Amino acid sequence: DALLLGGAADGSVDTAQQSAVCDLTYAQVLAGARAGFVAFDTAAHYENEESVGAALRQAATEGVLDEKSEVISKVWVDRLSFDGVLQSAERSAMRVGARSNGVSLTLLLHFPGDPLAALAAPEASRRARKDAWWGMERCLDDGLVDRIGVANFSVRHMNELLGFAKILPAVNQAEFHPYCAQEALLKVCKEAGVEVQAASPFAHGELGLLRDERLARMASP
Repeated sequence: DALLLGGAADGSVDTAQQSAVCDLTYAQVLAGARAGFVAFDTAAHYENEESVGAALRQAATEGVLDEKSEVISKVWVDRLSFDGVLQSAERSAMRVGARSNGVSLTLLLHFPGDPLAALAAPEASRRARKDAWWGMERCLDDGLVDRIGVANFSVRHMNELLGFAKILPAVNQAEFHPYCAQEALLKVCKEAGVEVQAASPFAHGELGLLRDERLARMASP
């Protein structure tokens, strides 16, 4: 996870490592496009949007980029405001080449906010989410992005958003896997017509999920 996020486990970023991550991202995305993958997930916080865009340009040049290809990127918590979202959207669209590559761009709010800030000032955090979402709606109206949504929103956050949004989120990307079913969240999203995307479907390779005998039996031919 640290490699793919572009940083070390302690949160620091090493320049040499960052270059390696970018190369790895480029190779993975290009291989995915050649294999027929159509969804490519990134984020401003991952610091690899440029590599994703470069790989998709190469895939388009090779004629292997599917016309249904989509990049999913995310606005980091330090841009959780109307203007911050617009600025982040413009940068992400440019970096991934949303128009020049012929791919669509789905933009998500990466988290409902900074958890420490939310604990210290919950009302300010709620206002920030509302302002940020209105910024997301403007991005969609202005044609900067093709779809808007959220990530890591809980039932409470989803209900809050559904209560004031003029345009409902198309997507909620949250952790879902056999050990984290989140049935209540799934129900809220389904009833609102919000697509659920499973983040960390293999639990980051942790929790013994990939060694679970029950899952192995289910996967066996």
